[in-house]
Amino acid sequence: MRRLKYANMQNQLKCYNCNESVKEADIFCASCGFVQPPSSVDYFTKLGMARDFEIGIKNLEAAYFALQRKLHPDLFMRKSEKEKTISMQQTMDINAAYETLKSPLKRAEYMLSLEGLVVNKDGRSSVKASPALLMESMETREELEDADNADEIRNLLIKNTEERMGCVDDIKENFEQNKLDQAAQNTIRLRYLEKLAEEIKRKLVSI
Repeated sequence: MRRLKYANMQNQLKCYNCNESVKEADIFCASCGFVQPPSSVDYFTKLGMARDFEIGIKNLEAAYFALQRKLHPDLFMRKSEKEKTISMQQTMDINAAYETLKSPLKRAEYMLSLEGLVVNKDGRSSVKASPALLMESMETREELEDADNADEIRNLLIKNTEERMGCVDDIKENFEQNKLDQAAQNTIRLRYLEKLAEEIKRKLVSI
């Protein structure tokens, strides 16, 4: 069983404007107030969130929109071109962090990547689907192919929704118990279930 290994450590840097010390995750210098270039801190640290799969969407949104307000373009209209550029870079970084962490699937993939486990990346995945998951995938696709009326397809969609919700709960439990190998398999399964949901919806529309 793999153990969570990431640490919430920040390097000490220097503000490019006043040369005072700033933390790696600081978006603004505490001494002069100048916006700082984006750093390589993880998305959780960037948004001031605990590194936990059960992140709390309301907390995530509050942190995201608070930072967005501080980086609003109107606040940089009279700033130097350098500050404008850096503020735009920070905004792009924060948007990427938010889009990743708000999705259970992307959040799980990202948390695994922090542990060196790459999943759902064609040709670059370090973890492959288990034989049991491959068998499940084949059987459910056969079910979808055999469904020939709207009621059957709707039932498959209901089943898929329940399975996706259950899979998210399983991933949460895997991370809580530091069972990263199981979290990886369930994250692969969640990606498959989300793709299947889109296929079911397309077939339902075509009926």
